[in-house]
Order: sequence, then structure tokens, then C-alpha cells
Amino acid sequence: MNKLNQADRVRIISALVEGNSIRSTSHMIGVSKDTVIKLLVDMGRACARYHDEHVSSPLPHQAILPAIDDIDPTPST
Repeated sequence: MNKLNQADRVRIISALVEGNSIRSTSHMIGVSKDTVIKLLVDMGRACARYHDEHVSSPLPHQAILPAIDDIDPTPST
């Protein structure tokens, strides 16, 4: 199995982040659509892993809520 080099991975992710479709990205970089999709799935898993390790739910005492007096009961139009 062939592996993408780091430069091609960066080019693929950059193209997708810029809003290019999977098909256009595969044509620009010269790889198959399946390769782009597999890299996208791998990136999603890596992002989910990073999120799980570094982001946690705020504790109740960390929540910032408006005071009840600051809430306007009249609906805005």
C-alpha cells in the first residue's frame, strides 16, 4: 500500500478546508477520490481524539450565566 507524503496530505487538507470538493481535490493533487476520503476520515478521527483529550465540560462554577435581573422579559421584534 502506498502512503501519502506529508506535503500531499497538507495540500489535500488545505484544499478541503478552502472549500474544494473531494472530486476537485483529487484532480488537483493527482490522487484518487478514495484516497481523499480516507485521509478525511483519518483527520476526523484525529480531531475527535484531540478534542476528547483536551476539551472537557465546564464545571458548574465555571459557567457564566446572566443575572436574572439582566434578562429582558419582553420579546424583541
